[in-house]
Amino acid sequence: MNITITEINQNQVVGYQLTPEEKISIGTVIIFGGSEGSCRLDLAKKICENGYEVFALYYFGRLALAPTLDNVEISFFSQVLEFLGPQHHAPITLLGLSRGAELCLILSAYYLEIKQLILVSPSNYFFPGQALQAAWACQGQALPHVPVPRSFIFKNYFKRKRPSIAIFEELLSQTHELERYQIPVENFSGEMLLFSGGLDQTWPASTMAQKIASRAQNAQHFHYPRAGHSFIYNFYDGPDWEADLFADHQSWQIIQKSLAQWHKKNL
Repeated sequence: MNITITEINQNQVVGYQLTPEEKISIGTVIIFGGSEGSCRLDLAKKICENGYEVFALYYFGRLALAPTLDNVEISFFSQVLEFLGPQHHAPITLLGLSRGAELCLILSAYYLEIKQLILVSPSNYFFPGQALQAAWACQGQALPHVPVPRSFIFKNYFKRKRPSIAIFEELLSQTHELERYQIPVENFSGEMLLFSGGLDQTWPASTMAQKIASRAQNAQHFHYPRAGHSFIYNFYDGPDWEADLFADHQSWQIIQKSLAQWHKKNL
């Protein structure tokens, strides 16, 4: 299917709008990439080619947005909704990967317009940003985050070859009252899909996805034991490339089926 891709640069709404030649659906899919700073235009293109309007958006590192993954003002999403206009509001699905999945989960606690979530290698917690302070802010106030003690930073400075998952797991194990830093999900009543890989070397996404699913009202967790952290549409980083490819294929089938149900146009 032919599609049109339009670059967006309007205040804090930065990225791309993808519109199919023949829109077979209602509503909008919005995609946020991970801490690498991408908007995953490649994935947005794949979804749009199946008849959906898609927005691939940045949330830091561009123009009026925060320069790094630090104190990212989540109220930028209000500008996104204003940009979309009322004709796009029913329904809105957010798709996020890694830190983008963390953002999607946070946004769902603040914006009732969000009806469905697709979270790939997600976080159950508010993690710190690149400067090891708050990654997220709301109306100028930093949101609470898992603290990083100075002793922990000093200790891990000399262990640079450690997989980052080991650092995250140790940080979580040393944090008192960890529940304080959980992203609230209990009030989100929409459908939620969670995807994780058992050989994730970035952070413990499988454990965190299961924790999210146990607290959410309507969540399904799909776990691929031999997949890595990134296995969605050609972004593979696991030790077993074919396992990532299998997880990619399987998860895409689930995502495709769910989008068709959620965004079905009533004829």
